[in-house]
Amino acid sequence: MKIGRAVAAGVGLSIGFVVAYSLIFGVRFEDLASISLTTLIAASTLIFLRLLIQGIRFYLLTCVLNVRAGIASSVVARVSSEFVSLSTPTFIGGEAVRLAWLKARGADLGQATWIIFWEIYLDVVSTALVVYASASYLLLCGEYLLASLAALISTTTTAFFTFIYLFSKKSVLHIPKWLQKIVRFFFGESRGGRVITSLNQNLLSYHSSAINMNIIYTYKRTIGILLCTALMILLSGAVTQLVIGGSLSLRGLLLSTSGFHISLVIGTLPITIGGSGVSELVLNHFATNVFGSSNWVRVIAWRIITYHIPLTISGLALAVLSYKEFVARKIRSHTLKLG
Repeated sequence: MKIGRAVAAGVGLSIGFVVAYSLIFGVRFEDLASISLTTLIAASTLIFLRLLIQGIRFYLLTCVLNVRAGIASSVVARVSSEFVSLSTPTFIGGEAVRLAWLKARGADLGQATWIIFWEIYLDVVSTALVVYASASYLLLCGEYLLASLAALISTTTTAFFTFIYLFSKKSVLHIPKWLQKIVRFFFGESRGGRVITSLNQNLLSYHSSAINMNIIYTYKRTIGILLCTALMILLSGAVTQLVIGGSLSLRGLLLSTSGFHISLVIGTLPITIGGSGVSELVLNHFATNVFGSSNWVRVIAWRIITYHIPLTISGLALAVLSYKEFVARKIRSHTLKLG
């Protein structure tokens, strides 16, 4: 119930910013409706493709875990988790959904945790590369503040996750003795001991996976994972170019990819849920000073397409996933009763 209220608050906040900006900058519904239906359908299709490719990449990443799941269910699980990420500040929370889904299908918790972290780190590094290239271009355009802010946030995030990455490969964590005493106090000596043993085993599995998991990936699978990541980046830029520019061109695609990721990185600041309000301001500033034109109608349309449409798609996927999990539990419960 608390999660539902948090999601409702996040969606309401995002819609509130859209309405507020529309009123402040004189954007009417008729103005939004003036954007061609072809553009809206094309952009929405690209958003759907991006979510699909993100799900395929998740499948390729988790194949090494030998989970009981095919590519279709993996895609649905990954898309479903996006609903939680989009409904929280800094886009966190979806990792828990993916981790629980993998654990329910027989994945080792330590190995699954490393795979989830590896997916995050892949996105962080790839986004950082785009942001650094974009910041270099912004410096040439005289946009020192925007370039510095984006580079600073990206550097901080990348450094943090790189530290975790290196620490995971070189250290073996254990449950501190003071924490073991607390666990035993609340759970009892016998049950607390089992909890501590399980946690230590999962930590050992996590570090072992960090050291050895990369060796397991085949050359073809690694290429597939990197290709999916590159396609996700380009599709985000293509959507931005279609909505903001109204057409596709190579230069426009590169600039739009830069604009999208600059707004994405700054929008991850834990100020509002899903970057609401912040992303729109950043993209409008980017469009004004880099594209040379400011159009709040298209910026608001971009926000709706890149946020509310994937939120709707992932929400439907989460509903489907939850229903399937509910039915599966009912079947298992019924089978146990008959047994």
